[in-house]
Amino acid sequence: MSQLNANINGLHPHVMRFFLVLQEVGMRSSECCGLPYDCIYSNAQGDYFIKYYQYKMKKEHVVPITKKTEEVIKEQQNEVILEFIGATELLFPTPKLQDNKRPYPRVGKAWSKGTLIKNLNALAQERNIVSKRGSVYYFSFHMFRYTTAT
Repeated sequence: MSQLNANINGLHPHVMRFFLVLQEVGMRSSECCGLPYDCIYSNAQGDYFIKYYQYKMKKEHVVPITKKTEEVIKEQQNEVILEFIGATELLFPTPKLQDNKRPYPRVGKAWSKGTLIKNLNALAQERNIVSKRGSVYYFSFHMFRYTTAT
């Protein structure tokens, strides 16, 4: 994770913010893909929380988040407004253009989990993010369930 975080700026900004939120909150990838645009709120003390639907438990779930994660989410909200000329239903809609300026086929819909993990593993290859054995690390979504939050 430290190697990933040292190189995470090599991802598309939307994808980068997706993985920053995912590792902080420890939610399932499908839950992060489906996060509503207005998923955070603060209490009277100024602490921030993220609220999302846990599909497995079939209920709303609230998790406290750090100031840094609140800033990442607000940055993503601002980028969504700029790109889509207003808020969308999702916090992480597929953007209009890929890094190579080609249009994404799923514009405005939830990211494909395959596309997200493909981007992450391409970064591992490109930036030589390696395992303890020295081979290029292969990321899976499940590993994010055991990060900061848990």
